[in-house]
Amino acid sequence: MNQENHSATPPPSQREQRRSDTQKVKDVLRYMADKCNYFSLRQFLETLFTSEDGDLHKSANMFLISGYACGVLDEWAKKIPSEEMLEWVMERAVKACHREFSFLTDRALQGPHKKTHHIYSYMC
Repeated sequence: MNQENHSATPPPSQREQRRSDTQKVKDVLRYMADKCNYFSLRQFLETLFTSEDGDLHKSANMFLISGYACGVLDEWAKKIPSEEMLEWVMERAVKACHREFSFLTDRALQGPHKKTHHIYSYMC
């Protein structure tokens, strides 16, 4: 047996302290500032969620599918209670309601109410 074979895990005193999420974010932002000139956090997020690159698309989808996006939006709404944010939310709600209403109406018109709609359309 090889006597020089040591464990790959360093003793606790030599292990790096676990960094907080805040420190990790600071590290990423520092890296972006040092290595990615003229590339903002906005550009990073926009590119992540709009890119057709397979790896980026996969990462973005994992975030969206996991339901984390709603939590992030909720935090933003708490921190930025502005008219602009409220207007944005209302516009999205109107679009969602319109889409759902359209779907339900189209579906209903495929069923027994098709004849009723035809008669009603002549009356209006």
